[in-house]
Amino acid sequence: MLNHRQSHDRKGDKVYRSKPKNNYFCSTHKRTGAKYNATCTPHIIRTSLVQEIILEILRDTGGYVREDEAEFVERVREKSAVKQGETARTYKKRIAKNEHRIADLEKVFRSLYEDKTLGRIHDNRFEEMSAGYEQEQAELKAQTAALQVELDEFNSNSICTDKFVELVR
Repeated sequence: MLNHRQSHDRKGDKVYRSKPKNNYFCSTHKRTGAKYNATCTPHIIRTSLVQEIILEILRDTGGYVREDEAEFVERVREKSAVKQGETARTYKKRIAKNEHRIADLEKVFRSLYEDKTLGRIHDNRFEEMSAGYEQEQAELKAQTAALQVELDEFNSNSICTDKFVELVR
């Protein structure tokens, strides 16, 4: 959704000042225009209405927390544990795969260096191959670090639930 603020109206060639309007427009319709007109009609929601809906949901959730805090915490942790458990397993597998490939690249790079030292390959070829392997290794290390950060964030999500409950109190 795109937020659009407007403080004037057009009627023909004339522009009139009006009360400021603050709306959300469907981004699919706004960005693609006629391409998706058959499947996506122009639809708008006032920002004030979105705020009211969010506030109502927060009030309802806050009331639920006040009524049965233990059940709320249990349900939130249960839901996030299922989601995070599947994602965490996938991330851990990917991290292990990346670390294995990084170790393999170290072995390949050592062998390549020995071949260069013994004169089995030319300097130009060594430079090309080593650059490719180093780039792949750097990308794998960066991806592994990013996945590890996300895994660590999963562990801190239970802290967020506790903070929310404290705010509601």
